[in-house]
Amino acid sequence: MGFMSWLTGKDPKQSDLYADFDMVETARTELTNIKNSISECSTRVGSAFSALAAVNGIGLLSGYSADTGTGITEALNEAEGLVNTLSTEIGDNAEKARDYSEAPEKPGFWKTAGATALMALVNVGEGFAKSFEEVMDCAVSVVGWVNKAAGNDEFAEKCASFVEKDWSRAAADHYYKTDLAKASLWSENSGAATLLRFGGNLAGSMLIGGAAGKVVGKVATKSVNLAGKVLANPALKAVDVMKAGTKSARLIAATGEGLISAAGTMGAVTEGGLQAGMEIDQAAKWGTGAGAFVGLLSFGLTNGFMKKAAKSASEVMEAGEKKAAAEVAEAGEKKAAAELAEAGEKKAAAEVAEAGEKKAAAELAEAGEKKAAAEVAE
Repeated sequence: MGFMSWLTGKDPKQSDLYADFDMVETARTELTNIKNSISECSTRVGSAFSALAAVNGIGLLSGYSADTGTGITEALNEAEGLVNTLSTEIGDNAEKARDYSEAPEKPGFWKTAGATALMALVNVGEGFAKSFEEVMDCAVSVVGWVNKAAGNDEFAEKCASFVEKDWSRAAADHYYKTDLAKASLWSENSGAATLLRFGGNLAGSMLIGGAAGKVVGKVATKSVNLAGKVLANPALKAVDVMKAGTKSARLIAATGEGLISAAGTMGAVTEGGLQAGMEIDQAAKWGTGAGAFVGLLSFGLTNGFMKKAAKSASEVMEAGEKKAAAEVAEAGEKKAAAELAEAGEKKAAAEVAEAGEKKAAAELAEAGEKKAAAEVAE
């Protein structure tokens, strides 16, 4: 099977199979003749060995026994059964090929586009609904398991029947079995459909896991209240507050994701076990083991990713605080330098003014003395 055949679930060469249906019928007729001949031969062989058995002393002459005739007859009957099975298989496959090759002509663009879009929507919806079904199957499996252990087999059987049925697929089949679905670019069992179902299932699981949001919200509220202490306690850094608030939220969110993953996995594995013929208690045990493993793995991964994200955020906040402190210090230094320069300029201006006043006074005194001397001399 090529990639496109896997992706679409359709084989473009399938319509070429058994193109000569007359030849198929001829082959089936020949097989029927062979089967009839074997049946006739078996009857004749049986009659012949019955006649031999009636001969006195036949065992002394040839080593014949009743088992000899029985073994040959059984071998012929087995050959007849094989030929009949082969003829039936050829007929069934030929009919499937005929249905495919005689299907309506290729639909137009708009019909194909609409059928494909609807197929994608149903694929995603099936996967989305399956996530809720798996959690429900988990709960019903536990109830059935407990009742099985308590000896209430009738109720346990009802639980097993509920879990065994693929409800989401049964609902989606209402579209998959329509003629419109056949116009889609891919079938319901294709690789494309599987990928879309996986995406829908993942979205549903994340939505269910988000049910822990209320608890996380309460933790976040406490974190905000704790942040208010920063104003009353300057020694408590904002980054420390953030770490205290996110740790609890991280653990609760990771626990929620782990529980949902565990429940969904248990439900899916239990359903598969029941479909394989297991009893409810045996299937639930397998589901519990698989659910515990996947749940712990999900918890670890979620906690690890969130812890790494919180660490990165705290590092960014610490870097921001350091940068802010450095900028404040730098601004303070610049302001101090400016104030010092301004003070120096004022002092220099005052000294210059004072020196000018002294010089002017000295010049004025000298001029007065010269004037007085001249007046005396005159």
